Amino acid sequence: AFRESEILHFLIFKEFSGGFLLNAFSFGGFVFLLKSLVFFLMNFRKKDEILENLGDADIIIMSCIGGILGFEYGFLVLLIASILTLPFFIFFKIKAIKEQELAMIPFLNIAFVAVLFYKNLGLF
Repeated sequence: AFRESEILHFLIFKEFSGGFLLNAFSFGGFVFLLKSLVFFLMNFRKKDEILENLGDADIIIMSCIGGILGFEYGFLVLLIASILTLPFFIFFKIKAIKEQELAMIPFLNIAFVAVLFYKNLGLF
């Protein structure tokens, strides 16, 4: 059996300020709701095809990032990753590649490393 302090230490991860699981679940839940809203708005009038916006793996990775960095820096990572994907979407639009899907995870990782680096330097 575990003592109460050990259980709280396991569930909250006091090494991470604010609690890893609390931040991860709340940030992941918010991103999932945001994904669902965007999915609904994109496919509201569509009858023949269904457009996807984010994959489930993207939400899992963003939950981990939100758990480690917290809400504010998690949204900053999401914003930077979205900005990093824009040139690729513009390239695909110019080349008229309609069926091309672009993975978000590499851009999330690049943005996460950049935010973590600048946060640890004290620049954010």
